[in-house]
Amino acid sequence: MLINGLDYKFMESIMSLRFGRSRKVSGKAAIAAIESLESRAYFSAGVPVLTVTVPGPIAPTAISGQKFNDRIAVNVANGGTGKTTGRYTFTLLASADMTLDSGDSQIYQVTRGLNVAAQRNKNTVLRVPSLPVNLDGSYFILAQVTGTQASAIGSSTSQIAITPAHVDLSDAITKVPTTARLGKKIPVTLVLTNNGNAPAKNVLDVAFADSPLPTGASPAALGTVSTHINLKANSSKTLHLKVTVPLGTLSGNQYIVATVDPSDVFNDTNLANNVTVSAAPVSLH
Repeated sequence: MLINGLDYKFMESIMSLRFGRSRKVSGKAAIAAIESLESRAYFSAGVPVLTVTVPGPIAPTAISGQKFNDRIAVNVANGGTGKTTGRYTFTLLASADMTLDSGDSQIYQVTRGLNVAAQRNKNTVLRVPSLPVNLDGSYFILAQVTGTQASAIGSSTSQIAITPAHVDLSDAITKVPTTARLGKKIPVTLVLTNNGNAPAKNVLDVAFADSPLPTGASPAALGTVSTHINLKANSSKTLHLKVTVPLGTLSGNQYIVATVDPSDVFNDTNLANNVTVSAAPVSLH
């Protein structure tokens, strides 16, 4: 006998294997089981339809080319009839608008397994270690999810302000001796500040000069002192330096002039604040 186009005896033998040989299976039970299997086959063969969002929150500010280590959540919603299976590629991009185009910059990419049932959604958290050095401005974060079954792209609703990494050194002479002898070293206390958003780490040259004027005009070179610094952004450090006063230096009251990083090794963004003059003169003799 045929039931739903299938031979009942065949169905009965299949169901006997399923429920045990000693158990009789009625025609109604066999039909219900077959319909259940058909339903499962239909849904398992369905197609996933993805929607991607970046729900946030995202960091309000960041520095390009520096450590970021922010966690960005990507939500994948499946509005289709079948679940996602296999591995999907997650790509994060910085975009000036909320639309993917050639001007967007990739900031992170990773491939992971993605399993989202139909009519469900799932958050995948991605840790972005750093940002590209070419970013400067306010950006939306785009998330593109690509797999063999489906692909989608979405955007954050808020922006992140990204500025390039830079160093801005400034200095201030806080102490000099009242008198000094020609041909000898004089101690100079200098407060160095990094006004930038990135650390200043390198050998720092400080060029010293003297001037008869409190403005530091018409300076005469004394010499250059080098010291290694590792100065964090928006921090200061006191340097205790000594510079030799050459024997040919003019005697009398002279103001000490200090110029930090005269060769611009640190790619300083503001060289105008790299020069300082002592508040009081040194009597040289």
